[in-house]
Amino acid sequence: MTASTPKAVRRFFDGRYRDAGSAARAAAGKAYLKSDLRFYGTTVPEIRRAVSDFAREHRDLTRTELRRIVDELWSTESYELRSAGIALLSRYADLLEERDLASCSRVWRRGCCTSASSSSARRSVGCCVR
Repeated sequence: MTASTPKAVRRFFDGRYRDAGSAARAAAGKAYLKSDLRFYGTTVPEIRRAVSDFAREHRDLTRTELRRIVDELWSTESYELRSAGIALLSRYADLLEERDLASCSRVWRRGCCTSASSSSARRSVGCCVR
């Protein structure tokens, strides 16, 4: 996997989530969460697995790269891509600094409609204010 740009990372996650999703699960998730976001119907374990795979191959990600990737993922209307952004913030929380608090808290407030995503986002925000 090449992560030379935030758009390449977006394509990586988009491909993984489209392949792993199901129309029935997407419809059910959208209805359950009463969300206007687009759903691929990917399971939470698969969302986490893709983030783990990405992190395993990108151990030296910088704070700036992380911020740009998360911004790219959050520029979409995809539940799964936004969830990946939150998971990445949590995974790379040690890179975050106090000056990241405003953007991290914006992600936290907007959420992805799930308590799991909100929990990850809160951990990320907490790391900014250690």
